[in-house]
Amino acid sequence: MKTHTAAFVMAGLASAGLASAGLAEEPPRAGDKDQYHLGNPTPRRLMREISPDRPDITESPRTVDAGHAQVEMSFVERSWDDSGRAGSLSIAPFNIRIGLTNDIEAQVVVEPWTWIDPADGPGNDGFGDLALRIKFNLWGNDQGQTAAAVMPFIVLPTGSDGISTDRVEGGVVFPVSVALSPRTNLGLMAELDVAHDEEPGRTIADLVHSCVLSRELWEDIGVYAEYAGAVRIDHPTRGYRASVGAGVTWSVSSDWIVDAGVVVGLTGEIADATVFAGMTLRY
Repeated sequence: MKTHTAAFVMAGLASAGLASAGLAEEPPRAGDKDQYHLGNPTPRRLMREISPDRPDITESPRTVDAGHAQVEMSFVERSWDDSGRAGSLSIAPFNIRIGLTNDIEAQVVVEPWTWIDPADGPGNDGFGDLALRIKFNLWGNDQGQTAAAVMPFIVLPTGSDGISTDRVEGGVVFPVSVALSPRTNLGLMAELDVAHDEEPGRTIADLVHSCVLSRELWEDIGVYAEYAGAVRIDHPTRGYRASVGAGVTWSVSSDWIVDAGVVVGLTGEIADATVFAGMTLRY
């Protein structure tokens, strides 16, 4: 998601079934769960390990189990910039993810309140734009060392004056994850964004790409590091934008993760520093 949204920790591998009568059941095969949908939820014993899309830019290729919901939110996101560009503050931006089938989920991304402090002139605050997304897992949702998905999205100009883009925008995301070891995961993402330029009537296309490496240090504590970049496809000479990020996650339970992190801009088009803290809660 375009607020700092998105899971630096790519919780990845399919979880094993719960033990029964002292003997572990075999992990469910993909076909075993195709019968479940929004009206017939996946039983908890067959649910896969929680896999948030936050707090990194790189999205997870895994979906929420059918008939279940997952709320991912930042308590606060704050950015600073000393290069003359605007700083910002966002309170409680959130993403609601709903499992429609075993391999498809719908998402609604909301920014309840954002404040933008421009380098010159008065600041603006209010409701942000609304994003609607749908994720299709291509493989690896329940088993395997790799997983991939495709996620088209649309952004509706529902925001307040000075906050909203004032135009309908959209794009498509292609996330991939690779289990390097039982405790180490690599996440990769390519994203095509189509937006409106500041010049009236002009459309621009951005290619966003990112790579995140996550490591489980202990059973409940994980860390991650990420690189993200973006380039104008229609006008490559406009300048490359890049950032690095890092943070920590704490798995309070199998359905609840708390996180915090920082993003540092490497080029002038990105805020010098952004800090955030948030959580993921699955129902």
